[in-house]
Amino acid sequence: MEKWRALLASGEPGELEARLRRHDGEYRWFLFRSEPWRDQQGNVVRWYGTNTDIENLKRTEEKLRQDERELRRITDAIPQTIVIQNPDGMSIYANQAMLDYMLRGPTSKIANAQKKELKRKRRVARRD
Repeated sequence: MEKWRALLASGEPGELEARLRRHDGEYRWFLFRSEPWRDQQGNVVRWYGTNTDIENLKRTEEKLRQDERELRRITDAIPQTIVIQNPDGMSIYANQAMLDYMLRGPTSKIANAQKKELKRKRRVARRD
C-alpha cells in the first residue's frame, strides 16, 4: 500500500505488482498500472489505471525457475563436461564437472575473467 501511495504522490505514471484478494477470497497476483490526467497547468486532475490478473504468469515463471533448477541438478550429476556459449563465444553456463576441471585442472581452458563470471552466474542461479 505504501508503494501505491508513493506512486500516486509522485504524480508520474507507473506500475507495481501485488497480491489482491478476489471476491471469492482467493489471493491472486495483479499488475496495477496508473497514468495521471493533467490539466493545462500540469496539475493532476484524475488518474486512469488498469488492474491485470497476472496469477498465471507468476505460476508459469515459478515453474520455469523450478525446471531450470532441476536441469542444473541433472547436468551437475553428469560426469562429462558441459559448456554453453553465446554466439560471441562467451561461456554462459558450465556444469559442475566443467567448473571443477577449469578451476582445478592442469591447464585452464577459459580465461580467469570467464571463470569468475561463470561462478557468479551459478551462485545467482542457485539463489533462484
